[in-house]
Amino acid sequence: MKISIKIKANNFTTDTKEEMWNIYKSYYNSNKVDFMKRIETNNQFAIYEYDGNIVGFTGMKINRTKFDGKRKMLIYFGQTVIEKKFRGNALLTMTGLKVCFKYFKELIFSDIYFWYDALTYKSYLVCAKPAEECYPSHKQQTPTSIKKLINYIGQKHYEGSFCEELGTVIKSKIFVSDPSVNIEVNDVKDKDIQFFMKANPNHDKGHGLITLTPMNKKNVLVLVKRFGVKFSKNIAVHVSILNQALQFHLIKFNKRLSPTV
Repeated sequence: MKISIKIKANNFTTDTKEEMWNIYKSYYNSNKVDFMKRIETNNQFAIYEYDGNIVGFTGMKINRTKFDGKRKMLIYFGQTVIEKKFRGNALLTMTGLKVCFKYFKELIFSDIYFWYDALTYKSYLVCAKPAEECYPSHKQQTPTSIKKLINYIGQKHYEGSFCEELGTVIKSKIFVSDPSVNIEVNDVKDKDIQFFMKANPNHDKGHGLITLTPMNKKNVLVLVKRFGVKFSKNIAVHVSILNQALQFHLIKFNKRLSPTV
């Protein structure tokens, strides 16, 4: 099943937005007016197409800032939906790799982070499972610098509804209506799901857990190795180039920082 992933600027026609809404409304408790308003808050989208038709999408907000004296590029992922029969193809992971490729220069010279507020355990697992570093997580303690960055994101984007103590976002209702995200008895055996339930104790009320993944060398290369060989030759070539270029530029950049002997 060949599904294309296209990163596009948010300049969609009315017909395209209608097509997106017709998919979204089947999985979320939202109305059309709110959906259209929310589209406008995302400056880019990853569009998933099969046989010329949209089968899913995810919105992105690109924010460049200076934090703790360093350049940061914060990339938000949200308003995501994928038709059920097209799931299981690691589309979000491949989207992340495409974004890394698109912003490759900034990947070298800035700290890049992917983030989102996970409303369900499935959205939390998108980064928690494949990434070597993902915060918060049972795999490692969250550093103070990451906690400060999560607080910055929460205060900037969720003023009045951000709980700093938990790192969660208070929602007015349960937005996800897709029954496949319900936590079943067998699910709670998974350590990542156990952690999500503990870190986001009000997940059953629809609250979101701000999840942050640094796109450093370790995370990017792990994603390339795990997923690059599973997909079409075209995508595999892109991630292979990203892998080689990332290693080459990091070596070159490290040489510049090394003192002359």
